[in-house]
Amino acid sequence: MAQKVAAGEYFGAAEMADFHLKLIRDAGAPVRGIWPKEGVPREPWTAAILRRAPHPNAARLFMDFILSPEGQDLYVKEMGWHSARADAAAPAIAEAPAELATIDPKISQDEALKVRDEYIAKWKQLWGIAGGPAR
Repeated sequence: MAQKVAAGEYFGAAEMADFHLKLIRDAGAPVRGIWPKEGVPREPWTAAILRRAPHPNAARLFMDFILSPEGQDLYVKEMGWHSARADAAAPAIAEAPAELATIDPKISQDEALKVRDEYIAKWKQLWGIAGGPAR
């Protein structure tokens, strides 16, 4: 979707991650982001060290760094993502709020899965999209 927006094939995108916006801007696309004041959905990203990693100590050192304040600042700067760390800087996206309001910030993943179909149906209703819940 980000590539189609950047190419001018789509006028806009209803959902685009911060890093997509950063990437297409860095490539020269004249686009801007809009964050609703009501909040935005957030999703967790994971990191792991594989059991059979060829250099597990190096992987642990890297993990310690990337999760540190300095590592998260670098991650935000290079990737354009907001960090989960409260002490990390926000991405350098002028129109992005410094702190993102999140929709249902205290909802657990299990609770979110229980209301998923309801949220998808409401989203489709608001956008005038026919059909049942997406899978």
